[in-house]
Amino acid sequence: MSAIGALYDAVLALGTNSVDITVQDASGPVAGATVVAVPAAGAPVQAVGPHGGKVAYTLTALAPGAWNVHVSAPGYAATSIALTVPATQPPPPVTLTRTTVAMPDLLGMAVSVALGLLATGNIQVDQILDVTGEALSKTALPADKADAKVLFQFPLPGAQVTAASAKTRLVVSAESEATTTVVPSLVGMNYTQLVKALNTAGLKLGTVKYLSK
Repeated sequence: MSAIGALYDAVLALGTNSVDITVQDASGPVAGATVVAVPAAGAPVQAVGPHGGKVAYTLTALAPGAWNVHVSAPGYAATSIALTVPATQPPPPVTLTRTTVAMPDLLGMAVSVALGLLATGNIQVDQILDVTGEALSKTALPADKADAKVLFQFPLPGAQVTAASAKTRLVVSAESEATTTVVPSLVGMNYTQLVKALNTAGLKLGTVKYLSK
């Protein structure tokens, strides 16, 4: 048994009022929360964190009466609930709302796609540079840069950021990757046929030279 668990069991043995507070977000239990109960008069009580397989935070040594339970955790908006001791039934779970979002992994992505993904998450872009140091417009990306690949991003992938105030910076390749096209065989074609074949392949006819035998 851990030291915290032993202390918790010792307090319960005194017969004082205790209440379990479950803290969660949209995806499940929240670890690392701070839960503090404040009475109308007297000293506040801080909850013992989850232990021994429990996911709830346990408030112990609560005097009978009205309490306000304040719950906070990094990356979440703080909240509070009213609690009456002794409780006639367990209080409902406290649901926290995130104030940060995870930075998506943009590495290797076309910068136009990366900007769309950031916009979807309401994450602001502070600066875009190519590898030569040229600054690119954040609102009107040059057409020849739309497919340039993201080589570096800050904050790094997975970092928790505040969307509205994040200073996102991207470094992209200097030029969009060139596309390649297979040149069709033109052997034996007359002029009209080869022009049509090139146009179908997305190619244009350049200089034509006629060689005499």
